[in-house]
Amino acid sequence: MTLEVIVGQANNLPNRNDLAGGSFLIYGENPALNVIETVPGASDYQEWSGATGDVVLGAVGAAGDFLGEIRVRAASVGGTVTTVIKDGTIPLDSFTTTAQADNTTVTIVVNRKSKQGGWRINQTVSAGTIANVKNNAAGKFR
Repeated sequence: MTLEVIVGQANNLPNRNDLAGGSFLIYGENPALNVIETVPGASDYQEWSGATGDVVLGAVGAAGDFLGEIRVRAASVGGTVTTVIKDGTIPLDSFTTTAQADNTTVTIVVNRKSKQGGWRINQTVSAGTIANVKNNAAGKFR
């Protein structure tokens, strides 16, 4: 098996600024520093269900914690589940989402480090019981 590595830009490949509206970022790219950022050891996970109020990710949660994604499964809830992701106590509106009570899994990709404090997750259901909502968060938490 041969692995070929191409360095630079071939003549037949489009320039990244010519694609879909001007530019795009690849996973982990920080254009201000012109680097790809990684999170060493980002392999923690936390599972919970039936929580009312904020769930803090990690033992204590702190600024700088990395949240990769959250998976939400609404099993037999009887309504929709609204999930609000907070950086410390500040809700991130762009990551607020709902899951239908049809036993499917919704994945919310965040891929961010917290700035204000530990990550917190708050969920409500429009009908039924929160006890049937199963969650799994992956990242690096303190």
